Amino acid sequence: MPSDSLCFVQAPTAQDVDPDRRQALIDCWIDVSNAGGAAGFPFPPIDERDAAPALDAILESLAPATCRLLMALDGDALVGWLTIRRDAFALVAHWGTLHHVQTCTSTRGQGIGSALMNEAHAIARDCQWP
Repeated sequence: MPSDSLCFVQAPTAQDVDPDRRQALIDCWIDVSNAGGAAGFPFPPIDERDAAPALDAILESLAPATCRLLMALDGDALVGWLTIRRDAFALVAHWGTLHHVQTCTSTRGQGIGSALMNEAHAIARDCQWP
């Protein structure tokens, strides 16, 4: 069960992710990949030289109407993250996909992943995308 201090923060643009949070996202991705997680890098171990450019590409793809980063925070510490993407084309705009679902290895087994998925569901259901 996640702690009572767990909260969620959306970043709809790259400018909404400060350097400290960017580093926490990179560190999480490195830890998840090197622990054997299927997180986009087929040949671990990886380091910052691998994860930083990949994260920066994700951050640059953020756009309020089509792609958002959702971060799970315990206090000020990042404990998990994912991206929510939707198609802007009206016929399929109600579809959404989740990418890069990750929880920090130090908080595994505490329900962070489930909490992230529940929050993503609430965002998809309730959020007014521009």
